[in-house]
Amino acid sequence: CMSVKIECSVIASDGTVLDETAVALDKYGEAYGLKPNARGTAFVHKGNKYTLVGLNLRSAKFPFIVLDPAGRRMTFGDKLADYLNKQAGASAS
Repeated sequence: CMSVKIECSVIASDGTVLDETAVALDKYGEAYGLKPNARGTAFVHKGNKYTLVGLNLRSAKFPFIVLDPAGRRMTFGDKLADYLNKQAGASAS
């Protein structure tokens, strides 16, 4: 018996390879309350800078995937969209 797993990735216009969570963020981010083109948004939480990189559609409590300062992937809760929108509003004023 043999099993085969095939994974496909999307290549962005800038040449970046996007995994399934990055594609999900681009496609469904607005449904989670994010502004368009939210991927790559940097924000500060508890003194550390994080970057939004993906969306886990299977997780209701912690759907957002971010990179921490060391480049490790972490998850953030569903309130992150509100936090980013408030941060964007504060920087626009």
